Amino acid sequence: MNIALTMDYGVVTNDIYSPIEEVFDNVLKVSPSEEFPDFPTDAEVIFDLGGYIEARSITVLRNSKVVLVPTINEYSILQTTINSVAEIEEYNTNICLIANRTKRGDYEEIRQILSRFYKYPIFEVKESQSIPAIFKKKKSIKAMVEEGGLQKYHFQYLDRQFDKIIEFIRRHYE
Repeated sequence: MNIALTMDYGVVTNDIYSPIEEVFDNVLKVSPSEEFPDFPTDAEVIFDLGGYIEARSITVLRNSKVVLVPTINEYSILQTTINSVAEIEEYNTNICLIANRTKRGDYEEIRQILSRFYKYPIFEVKESQSIPAIFKKKKSIKAMVEEGGLQKYHFQYLDRQFDKIIEFIRRHYE
């Protein structure tokens, strides 16, 4: 959600329980009975695939410039991530792993485990109160940092983490 807000991208999701429409006015939710619509290859859209791969998402994966795969430092989630990346690789190898909601030591553990299986870049997104602030203010972390004040102090580190991810996306998009 923060990446879409920062880059001013549209959002398409198959996650029927996603709260993303609380932030975006024009979210396209694709119900389980619908196919993903065709988009031009240069469309500035983020597809939120709801954390799982299904037959309908194969075309999306094939046509995506970058596939972001978030994970957290929990055994069952890391195992699911390893399995998901193996599936995704069949359709797209331009993958970026996100160590999400990290606390002290989590990023290093996630990186150590996943690097045994993959050579994809792994970025960190620390656990932060800025994520709930996105819902409340309907603004990206960058926009809140640019407003200054206390939120700049609290959110600037996380903003720099997202800048690294966004730079990776831009390098592969352009």
